[in-house]
Amino acid sequence: MRGNLDTTDSPNGVIEAVDVNGDVTLDNGGTYTTTLQCISPTLIMSILDVVIVPSIADEDFPNVVLEAMALGKPVIASSIAGIPEQIIDGETGLLLPPNNVHQLEVAIMNLSHDVPLRSRMGKAAALRSQDFFSAELAVTKYMLLYQNIIRE
Repeated sequence: MRGNLDTTDSPNGVIEAVDVNGDVTLDNGGTYTTTLQCISPTLIMSILDVVIVPSIADEDFPNVVLEAMALGKPVIASSIAGIPEQIIDGETGLLLPPNNVHQLEVAIMNLSHDVPLRSRMGKAAALRSQDFFSAELAVTKYMLLYQNIIRE
């Protein structure tokens, strides 16, 4: 990775936006932008307070939700496809109907202002990730599946 994410130049180091080119905008009454080349998505996600996945079409079982949970981030997401299997509504994140901008806004505002709730949800998300979605667990389940197939 070239460059480091350093929020010390911003009065509060509040990240308002990150675009696909790695431009990070820090905002507190003004805007500070820095370009980071080859920035790690994990680094960006680790800095976020909440991860938002406002899908409007089926995404099966989005990795971004699992990645956020593994990093201990609560997720606000649309209640479609496999997302409800990943997120326990009100415990590890919040599930909303797709295309409901008002509910999405309310959920974002609630979690952005409620630090203890965010913290509880993040811890619960990390535990759920480890208990149900870890790579080790997936390997174990595949090994059992293959062993059962070989026995048949």
